[in-house]
Amino acid sequence: MSNLTQIQKGQLARISSILGEDGLHFRLMEIGFIPGRCIEFLRSAPLGDPVEFILNGSRIALRKADAAKVLVELVQPSQG
Repeated sequence: MSNLTQIQKGQLARISSILGEDGLHFRLMEIGFIPGRCIEFLRSAPLGDPVEFILNGSRIALRKADAAKVLVELVQPSQG
């Protein structure tokens, strides 16, 4: 299992869980970081922090420390 900071540009991942039970955990869930949803890594800032993702059609930027708390599983692209 990986976290959001470990996926590469353009990769899709499925959210597995969010570590912790603090305010950040609940805030991430409120903005759509729900287990089972897919997320795509878009890019990182020039110095590497923050990182930007696409989730539910919206672009979301997170600090790397916060993104590390979101556990994901890589999604293999479908062969068509």
